[in-house]
Amino acid sequence: MNSDISILRAFVASTEPEHVAVFDLAIRQASEVIAIGSGADGSIGPYSDLDLIFIGDGKRLKTRRLDFMWVRPKQLSAQSWLGSELANHAARYGKWLKGDGKWRSEVFIGDFSVSNKCERILIRISRVYLKRRLLREETMAELLAPAVLDMQRAVILAQGEATPPTAIVARRLLQNPDATLERICGDDLLGDFGRYLIRDFLPMQKILARIERSRRDPI
Repeated sequence: MNSDISILRAFVASTEPEHVAVFDLAIRQASEVIAIGSGADGSIGPYSDLDLIFIGDGKRLKTRRLDFMWVRPKQLSAQSWLGSELANHAARYGKWLKGDGKWRSEVFIGDFSVSNKCERILIRISRVYLKRRLLREETMAELLAPAVLDMQRAVILAQGEATPPTAIVARRLLQNPDATLERICGDDLLGDFGRYLIRDFLPMQKILARIERSRRDPI
């Protein structure tokens, strides 16, 4: 077992020890193992999540701290995979712990990855909107922060770039939020409905403050 895998195994053992056996089996069975997020950049710590992509035939494990995703080998040549946000992120920012990832050279930003991201934004926001009368503004800001980060991701995808790790997404958003909010309202993204949400529903200053606090305090 190489040192990178040993570090990630120790993380699983310290956070969710009941899943160490699942981790070990997945490492043995997968033809490729790709770490993304903090598992890829070496920043994994006691409050991190661990996201891994396994190439092979396995069942996804998703918990509060772990996300073990499986991609079947026959999917690697499919346009639906190569053009996806996840494939592009893994190819650009992932760390290969096992296998050679030959498919990396074939990824592209599919139009569907942009539309899927916009759909995800609207779903996130609508869930909060339906409960708006029951929520304090601070709680709304916390729940809506992921949607606003996804706005930045949608803008990045629309530029033909792979979405970077969340810390970089947050930094780019906070450096120029007005530019992101203007671009997300483009007709090819959220359009006029995006303008309505930003103008009349989203407590944007509180959301941005929440994202800034999260950068300083990952807990």
